[in-house]
Amino acid sequence: MNNLPLFMVQMQFDARKIMIQASESGLLKTDVDEGYYIHQQILEMFGKNVFSTFCITGQKAGWINVLAYSNQSAKDLQELAEEYSTPLRYSSCNWETFSSKPMPKNWPTGKKYHFEVKTCPVVRVGNSSGKFKKGAEVDAFLIALNLESSLKQSREQVYKKWGLEQFTRSAAAKVESIRLEGFKRIKFLRRTQGENRTAKILERPEACLKGELLIQDGEKFTGFITKGIGRHSSFGFGMLLLKPIAK
Repeated sequence: MNNLPLFMVQMQFDARKIMIQASESGLLKTDVDEGYYIHQQILEMFGKNVFSTFCITGQKAGWINVLAYSNQSAKDLQELAEEYSTPLRYSSCNWETFSSKPMPKNWPTGKKYHFEVKTCPVVRVGNSSGKFKKGAEVDAFLIALNLESSLKQSREQVYKKWGLEQFTRSAAAKVESIRLEGFKRIKFLRRTQGENRTAKILERPEACLKGELLIQDGEKFTGFITKGIGRHSSFGFGMLLLKPIAK
């Protein structure tokens, strides 16, 4: 999506209908994060690679509220859903409130913004250790606890360091301040790959990071927010939300 226009899309989905469809497909599980169900809703309404990241902003009066980044406007997305979606999936969306706005084409280098992002702060284990297998996806805090030199680091310190590393990799923006606003352990629903796919429940950390950033490269910044921060961006994590800093 890097060379395409970027839109922020606002959506509402009927929670009851979402769960009916999950139940009919044999995927309805109790006490799990809603990210997978919204991922499936988006996939079956619009097809693959339409949204880069999304986040669930809450649920009210039976509607699940969602923000997402896409290279298509609300008008184009609705036309795509009319062609692609099943009737029940289509009726699950509140089309009266379905809307979008274009994001800046040229982000102003040197401008500061408040940011907020819900992340899944995990890392892939490079080499096997006594506790973790090579290739395993592990909470960054647990990795830090496994290192003798990091025994005194708090969870907030570890997650802030993890967040800073995500920004540093792109060089699109510099973090001026960062804090851990909230943390909890959540249960994920995921499906195995291959012909005989089965549902499994994973437990992972969820960390809300907030702070201020300075745009260093306006051209790279669109690609940065399009990609999202950290893993599981297709399931409701990593969408960077911005607000201008008042002068």
